[in-house]
Amino acid sequence: LDKQADVHTALLALMDQAITNMNAGGSGPGGVDLVYGGDKAKWIAAAHTLKARLYMHMAELDASNYAKALAETNSGISSAGGDFTTYQSGSTGENNHWNQFRLGRGTDISAGKFLVDLMKSRNDPRLTAYFGPGAEANGAIIGAPPGEEFDGTEAWLSDVRGAADFRQPILTFAENQMIRAEAQYKTNAQPAALATLNAFRSSVGLAAKNGLTGPALLTAIMEEKYVALFQNTEVWNDYRRTCYPNLTPAAGNSIPARLLYGTDERRANPNIPSPSQQPKRNQLDPATTTSTDGSKCLGTAS
Repeated sequence: LDKQADVHTALLALMDQAITNMNAGGSGPGGVDLVYGGDKAKWIAAAHTLKARLYMHMAELDASNYAKALAETNSGISSAGGDFTTYQSGSTGENNHWNQFRLGRGTDISAGKFLVDLMKSRNDPRLTAYFGPGAEANGAIIGAPPGEEFDGTEAWLSDVRGAADFRQPILTFAENQMIRAEAQYKTNAQPAALATLNAFRSSVGLAAKNGLTGPALLTAIMEEKYVALFQNTEVWNDYRRTCYPNLTPAAGNSIPARLLYGTDERRANPNIPSPSQQPKRNQLDPATTTSTDGSKCLGTAS
């Protein structure tokens, strides 16, 4: 099996080659490009934001990667109009996978209580853009705690985000800016980090957070990224690096730091060990013992 660090190094080299190729000229796919419609500049910006993300994956083990991530954000996605989103439509087989899940599995998943309550506490204007009320909630948006049985009050995605043709965000301006803010913080540029945070908050209709420094500033940055990247699994990578949000796992458990190889892959590849022999963490992800505010990380296995 390839080492995680080697995979990341190879991906970074691939992105560099892609940027070189795109800058070399050529007409590209034009209108049949389902993501950017043949806009080469947007592809190049997305490649830089993806490089920044990869460097953040490596920064916990080697802090010099924070500066590398920061440099990539300079050329990354510069506005929401440059977001990399999936192509979806109302045609069978092209509908958004969350829409497919809802049609096939009903209420097996609902809005989580932590995020809903957090957005309410922030008076976040995106709450109703993300979620719609449950059938029995009398118009209220209610999140479900882990393990709760459904009673019809739990929120689901809004009509926009739950629609068949909703284009799922993959790489975004929001992620680029929050990587930038965290990297600025980690490279001892706290005033710049606060300015980046507040500029993004203004762009989504939120007031500035003035005077933040130290752990409070880092917590605010990770909170902003956590909310902005709703439905994006990158927040799990952020959690493993920062322990934000500092969630309390179910009794006797810890929050997974690594996903096991699936049954089909173990059957197909004799080099993959059994689940009991697989490591709990990958090499780029040392255990995070404290959260952004300095408190003990509640979800890390002892």
